[in-house]
Amino acid sequence: MKQGITRKCFVIDTSVARCVSNGTFPAAKNCRSYLTNILEICHRIAVSKELMEEWKRHRSRFFRKWYLSMIARKKVLRLDSESADENDIKIMDKIRRCATSAEIAVMEKDYFLVRTAMRADKIIITLDDSAIAAFRKTAGTVRELGNIEWINPATIRGDPI
Repeated sequence: MKQGITRKCFVIDTSVARCVSNGTFPAAKNCRSYLTNILEICHRIAVSKELMEEWKRHRSRFFRKWYLSMIARKKVLRLDSESADENDIKIMDKIRRCATSAEIAVMEKDYFLVRTAMRADKIIITLDDSAIAAFRKTAGTVRELGNIEWINPATIRGDPI
C-alpha cells in the first residue's frame, strides 16, 4: 500500500462501466483514469449480484479487462445478494415522504448502489448527476444517506483519487 493513502472500497455504477470505452471524450478519459488509479493504488471495489448483472449488460471492453485485473489482484469484495431488509424499507419510506416523484423514481432505481455502498466504505462512483442530486438532497432529511459519498469522475479536475 502506498504510504499516506487510506485504502477504500468503492461501488462503481454501470454508467462508469459503460463510459470507459476507448473513446477520447473527456468523461471517458476521466473515468479510465479513475478506474486505473483504483487498480494501481491500494483500493478495492464492492460488487453485489444486482450490480454484476447490470455490468454484464452494459460494460465496455476496457471495463471488462479492468475488472478481470481487479479480480486477479484480489481487489474485489463480492457481497452476497440481499433482499431489502427492515432498514432498507424504513429508508425508502423516509425517501418517499420527502422527495418528489421524479426523485423517488431515480432513487428507487439506484438504491441497490446505496445498499452495496453501506456494506463497503460508503463511496459510489457514478456519472448519474440526477441520482447524485436526488440522494444528496434527501440526505438532509434521511440521515442514513448522509454517510454516502457520491463521486462523478467526469467532473473531477486534477489527479483522481
